Amino acid sequence: MLIYQIVEPFAHNYFAIDSSTGAIRITTALDYEQRSVFRFTVQVHDLGMPRLFAETAANVTIEFLAKNCTETTVIVPTYKGVEVLKVNATDSDSGPNSKLLFSISEGNIGDKFKMDPITGIISIQNVTQLRSRYELKVRVSDGRFATVATVKINVKENKESKLKFTSESYKAYVQENSSEKKTLAVIAAVGNQVNEPLFYKILNPDSKFEISRTSGVISTTGIPFDREVQDTFDIVVEVTREDNTEDGAHVLVTVTVEDVNDNKPTFVNLPYHALVQMDAEEGQVIRQVTAVDKDIGPNADIHYHLKEHQEHFQISPSGEISLKKKFEKESLNTDFVIVVMAKDNGETSLSAEVEVPITVVNKAMPVFEKAFYSIEIPENIQLHTPVLHVQANDSEGPRIVYTISEGDPFKQFSIDFNTGVIHVIQPLYFETHPAYKLNVRATDSLTGAHSEVFVDIILEDVNNNAPVFLSKAYYANISEASVIGTSILQVDAKDSDTGNNQEIFFQLVEEKGKSSDYFTIDRDTGIISTAQVLDHEDIHQHKLRVRVVDGGVPALSSDVIVTIDVTDLNDNAPIFTEHTYKTTVSELAPRGHFITQVQASDADSSDSDNLEFSIISGNEDLNFAIDKHTGAIVISNHRRPHMQPVYNLNVSVSDGVFRSSALVMITVIGANFHNPTFSQVEYVVELVENSPVGTLVAEAKATDDDEGIYGQITYQIVNDFAKDKFNVNENGEIFTLESLDRENTAEKVIPISLIAIDGGGKVGFCIVNVILTDVNDNAPQFRAAEYKATIASDVPRGTSVVKIAASDMDEGSNADIEYSIEADIENVEENFEIHPTSGVIVTKESLIGLENELYAFFVRAKDTGNPPKHSVVQVYIRIVAPEIPIPKFTEAHYRYTIVEDLSIGTEIDVIQAESEQPVVYSLVKGNTPESNEDEVFVVDRDSGTLKLQKSLDHEMTKCGTQVIQVKANDQDSGTNGHVVYSLDPKQNLQEISELFAVNSETGWVTTLKELDREKKEKYTINVLATDQGDKVQHVTGTRVEVTVADVNDNPPRFTAEIYKGTVSEDDPPPSGVIAILSTTDEDSEYINKQVNYFITGGDPLGQFAIEHIQNEWKVSVRKPLDREEKDNYLLNITASDGIFTAKATVEVKVLDANDNNPVCEKALYSESVPEDSPAGRLILQVSATDADIRSNAQISYELQGVGSELFIIDSDTGELKTLQPLDREEQGEHRFKMRAVDGGGRYCEADIYITVEDVNDNPPQFSSDPYTITVFENTEMGTYVAKLLATDVDIGLNSEILYSLLDSADGFFSIDEHTGVISLERPLDREVQSTYELKARASDQGSPHLSSLCQVVISVLDINDNPPVFEHREYTATVSEDVAVGTQLLRVQAASRDAEANGEISYSIISGNEHGMFSVDPHTEATDGGSPPLSDMATVNINLTDVNDNKPAFSQDVYTAVISEDTELGKTVLAVIAEDFDGPSFDHVRYSIVDGNQGSPFTIDPVRGELKVARQLDRERTSGYTLMVVASDNGVPPLSSSAKINIDISDVNDNPPLFSQANYSLIIQENRPTGTSVLQLTVTDRDASHNGPPFTFAIVDGNEGDAFRINQQGALVAVGVLNRKSKEHYLLQAQVSDSGKPQLFSTAFISVRIIEESVFPPAILPLDIFVTTTSDEYPGGVLGKIHATDQDIYDTLTYSPCTLFFLILR
Repeated sequence: MLIYQIVEPFAHNYFAIDSSTGAIRITTALDYEQRSVFRFTVQVHDLGMPRLFAETAANVTIEFLAKNCTETTVIVPTYKGVEVLKVNATDSDSGPNSKLLFSISEGNIGDKFKMDPITGIISIQNVTQLRSRYELKVRVSDGRFATVATVKINVKENKESKLKFTSESYKAYVQENSSEKKTLAVIAAVGNQVNEPLFYKILNPDSKFEISRTSGVISTTGIPFDREVQDTFDIVVEVTREDNTEDGAHVLVTVTVEDVNDNKPTFVNLPYHALVQMDAEEGQVIRQVTAVDKDIGPNADIHYHLKEHQEHFQISPSGEISLKKKFEKESLNTDFVIVVMAKDNGETSLSAEVEVPITVVNKAMPVFEKAFYSIEIPENIQLHTPVLHVQANDSEGPRIVYTISEGDPFKQFSIDFNTGVIHVIQPLYFETHPAYKLNVRATDSLTGAHSEVFVDIILEDVNNNAPVFLSKAYYANISEASVIGTSILQVDAKDSDTGNNQEIFFQLVEEKGKSSDYFTIDRDTGIISTAQVLDHEDIHQHKLRVRVVDGGVPALSSDVIVTIDVTDLNDNAPIFTEHTYKTTVSELAPRGHFITQVQASDADSSDSDNLEFSIISGNEDLNFAIDKHTGAIVISNHRRPHMQPVYNLNVSVSDGVFRSSALVMITVIGANFHNPTFSQVEYVVELVENSPVGTLVAEAKATDDDEGIYGQITYQIVNDFAKDKFNVNENGEIFTLESLDRENTAEKVIPISLIAIDGGGKVGFCIVNVILTDVNDNAPQFRAAEYKATIASDVPRGTSVVKIAASDMDEGSNADIEYSIEADIENVEENFEIHPTSGVIVTKESLIGLENELYAFFVRAKDTGNPPKHSVVQVYIRIVAPEIPIPKFTEAHYRYTIVEDLSIGTEIDVIQAESEQPVVYSLVKGNTPESNEDEVFVVDRDSGTLKLQKSLDHEMTKCGTQVIQVKANDQDSGTNGHVVYSLDPKQNLQEISELFAVNSETGWVTTLKELDREKKEKYTINVLATDQGDKVQHVTGTRVEVTVADVNDNPPRFTAEIYKGTVSEDDPPPSGVIAILSTTDEDSEYINKQVNYFITGGDPLGQFAIEHIQNEWKVSVRKPLDREEKDNYLLNITASDGIFTAKATVEVKVLDANDNNPVCEKALYSESVPEDSPAGRLILQVSATDADIRSNAQISYELQGVGSELFIIDSDTGELKTLQPLDREEQGEHRFKMRAVDGGGRYCEADIYITVEDVNDNPPQFSSDPYTITVFENTEMGTYVAKLLATDVDIGLNSEILYSLLDSADGFFSIDEHTGVISLERPLDREVQSTYELKARASDQGSPHLSSLCQVVISVLDINDNPPVFEHREYTATVSEDVAVGTQLLRVQAASRDAEANGEISYSIISGNEHGMFSVDPHTEATDGGSPPLSDMATVNINLTDVNDNKPAFSQDVYTAVISEDTELGKTVLAVIAEDFDGPSFDHVRYSIVDGNQGSPFTIDPVRGELKVARQLDRERTSGYTLMVVASDNGVPPLSSSAKINIDISDVNDNPPLFSQANYSLIIQENRPTGTSVLQLTVTDRDASHNGPPFTFAIVDGNEGDAFRINQQGALVAVGVLNRKSKEHYLLQAQVSDSGKPQLFSTAFISVRIIEESVFPPAILPLDIFVTTTSDEYPGGVLGKIHATDQDIYDTLTYSPCTLFFLILR
């Protein structure tokens, strides 16, 4: 275990190091300007005892690159508009994609700066309270990508500058409209050296001005000025030295634009019209005219005069028209038109003129107070609201009555017959009738004289019409190759309102998971354009919700769905499912044999059927062919007989435009064409005896021309004798297993039968004869244990006494023996000597005199080896007198030949000795087997008969060795030793003789027929070896076991023809196992049963994968499936063992997931239904469809929203019916929603608009019954005497009313059938009839007609009757709207000339109180107590003043929006709307954000309520915001209300996936099994799930020999053989990529160290534990700790319990 440490203390302030991996990270913010380079060292030590450190520390140098930063300085004082800096940016794109937009994203505290979005120029916007330093984050975007840079602005006073201007400020003047270039001022500065140039610059450039760079002359550029647009300009001039902005000064130049008389007077308050009475006096003011002039000074002074001389009229210079001369009688009803001129006082004066019509009227004719009336009222004004009071005066009669004679075609207005107050009585619609020109007639109630006036009623458009798209839905196609900014289509809408209410703008509605991020819409034109690059393969259809919003308050909107299909373009290269395909094939595979199938898919749907495969390299010998349509690779018809062991084919796939390639590694399993062959059939080698164990004896290497496993040879020693003494390794090298002794007869020459076996079971043989060479390891051995001899003393000198014989088992010089006498007494050597080579002892001197002497001495036998070895033997020589007889054998040597099977006890011969005395025979004890050491022979002591005592064995031969070449040794000679081989006729199996034969001479066993291992795996053959002896033929047998080696001659077979599996369409890939496939193969060898599986059909898009996982072949889902697109797949599976193939089918059934919302047939259902429809009437039927199936597609219908309670919908059929009768007069339209819900809770909604059709079910209602009317008896005929009013709450013809009189009092009165005005038709005479009772009828025009009756009582007054008279014709009162009920507003007073009636005056309200808001005590109409009572009327105008009693109300309690985290600054997220129902004094609403806006990422327009992005968003930091927005009015105190805005930040792929560590370090023991997982990599991605997993892993560097791979689960797997000797260390660079677009990736380093396999087992220290308890139970607890050690330093010990024994002592 290594521990890393940073050495220098200062570095700890900036960096930290991971102690185990060595990864260095930053711990604090670093400033490039303060320090850009860090250098420090890192030391490493282990955890051993003592700790060992690296000899030298590692030097670490970290350089920081300068970030994208610009710095500048602003000198104060400064001024608005002064340029600070121009930010430049470039974009490698072209066309619309290169259009860049600049903005300030952060740091603009107090909005002191602004940035031109096009030019990138940053300028001063607000100069108050500037800070000393600003750090702005500026953003540049091309609509898809954005970059942020830092701009540092230092604000300081330039106190050190010596440059000063000659004046603190400069003033200049220029005349407007002049296009002449004019010098305005010469700016001079002092403080520079003589001849030192100064440079001048305008800091706030304007195209109208320029300055000479060196002279300081400011002049105009010739662009005309318009004083009425801007009358002054402030120019900021800077002077510097030599372009050094650090030393400079600023001065302000104010340019004033002088006025030119270029605007003529304009009359206001048009049109003009006047009435003047016939008897008007001279000087009476008739009319005031007024004009204005945009110029100033004298150019705006206006005086008035008449264009032509007028006899009766004059005008003052101030515009007052008056009567100059009284009218003559003939002037009555004359219309005069005078022309008034208004002229200004400019040098060249300008003038305007206007016509003023003036009409002369009679005195009896009522004269309106105004020549015309004009009023604007909102179209949604409440019914029965008084809108205007017209009054006429100066008539002769007691009163004036008012009627509307023209201009009210739809009877929407009424005028109070007596007061002239105009009311609205029917709804107004600006869209159908925006203005009315009412002709109001004022009639003298006595004379009938009348006058008329026009009342212009202009409706103010109320925003009561939502904008409507011109199409219910929009569809468009666009190629995915379209560049950003491409226009797709234009949506259009219209709004029936006007003005601001008609102004419409378009916006895309952000919806979670929808496509609004990919498009933009022009706010004004409705043109939808691309905002991002589209990708058909990612999203092939976009559904946008486009909203059109009008400019009204509150704003109204409508939505429409725009469907944009992205047409496919061949913009994606086809992609192979794997980068590298690995497969194997046998060299025996026939032509056309299937090898593997490469699969590719193309994200372009149009190319999925056009892919063509080809082999582009690696197939130079044309051994392979590929199906260009399917990608199946087969062995071609041109294959070579012998193939290379490995082929690397580079295959490509093309869609016609793009091409991709992959590597196909084909490993050829060579066929077993050749037997292993030794270079020699027999080898002869020498081996020094006694060689140590492990001595290399010989190398007998066999060769095999086959490749691969069939060329891999293993060696075995066949014969058991040699097998015990030698072993052979994989290279054919033979080593000793024991020390060998040449002197052992069996070991002198050792034949080694060596067999070489290849991987296919074929064999080769050779014999290695090992001849042991001698080593002097044996001392000479005497034949006898001692030698005794008797010799007569008289023998001559040189007589042989005895022969000493010794033998040496060695050979050569090691066996050459030299003899010598060794005696302690001298006389031995004086008398005897021994021949050094023959060993014969002879007398040296005469022995006379030595009788009866016994000489005992030793003879040494020494060999001539190096070093020599020797032995000694005792020799006894007795000297006797010559006369003493000595026994003597009859022959000096005896030689016998006997057969080895001689019977024990057989007499061989009789050995005779001659002696005068009795002889006793005995065999001298030998020292070697040859000298009868084992007492095989004995001699009879008396007779000398030589007999065989033990059995003899001439041969020492082993037999029964199980070899293919049988060999029998016969140590007989001649024909007795000639061996002939044959099959034993008595075999265990009858078929042995049919299958095998043995060569009679060589012993080779061969096959007669092909063997089939699958029928029989082993055969036992009995072989006989027979010698050819003349008399007796000996036979021996051996058993040969033949194991039939497996060859791949059986095809694999699937365990089923069809496999079935299911997968849910919403399982995320890579998903679980669909099917587990298996095959059987009758072959036995693993190599012949090894099968590879391939998907060879039914998967054109590469949506499935087949993988070998945990020793099973599993079919799984590789790419997402969509059941609605395809719900069943039949995958063709091919299995190949290299020679044979098998086929099966996997049927994949895709299970439905509830992944489709129901689709409503219509977005809007509208229908009309009569209001008299009974409950249960069928109105319409809704329907929806769902692409899912079964319960997921089972749709039920339900109603949502207010108003739906009057209706019922069948949940199954969608039939909408009435639940109860409807009443149009109560509610004419019902709007609610229908929701279609599927079985999984998904739904769609549609709007339902039900219009209730009117039925004529309401008769007209008179406003009063009875009507009581008075009329003077001298009233002129034709005079209006009363007006009846009836209303009908029905609409259309059902509400059109016609009036009639059932009783006209004999024609005295008539009624206008349309207006209800009753007129006098005959003269009245009170004395004849003082009262008339009429019956009036009001009938509507519906079917059937409905009508009502009322009584009209008309009283005729005497001309001398005096009705009561109000003190004032009109009263006015002002009252606050929150006045308490019962509060007195004003007092009215009336009086009568009839004194007796004064006390009987009563008051009543006769009109205008339809809402019942007021009362009079007792009445407001003055009526006397006479009979008939007389009355007078006055008008009371009550003006309500507003009180701030309504707080603003938001249109929604909660607003929701979804915006992308890369939304550009300034973009509108949504607009909140709050409406205040107070009047203009208190209905000004201002918006603010009060909570949830931490970091100020959003701003809200205080007036418009538009929420905009103010700072760069980061979903990974904050994924959503809940803002609290407050709307406050302008009351004192202000009232407010709040609403929530929930904003979800949608993800863009701006974070790469990150490994949990920057560096990994691991240690692996070598020879791990292939496929072992050695490290699990953990990856996190801060982006959302669709931009994160599934991750793609790859090893991009350091993976020599493809030893490792990373699977899609992030596991590092060892796939190659890890051998420490071949490679001890790997430094892998792992890369992980996410699934976002664009794809992001990161890397990490993995250090892998290979160590040797574990050698030592862990050692556990014994632990004895004694537990003593006083209770019956032991409560438990820690008993002790097991300690174990392991000498393998990298081994990790784990502990687990085995059998434990406890003894509890109590």
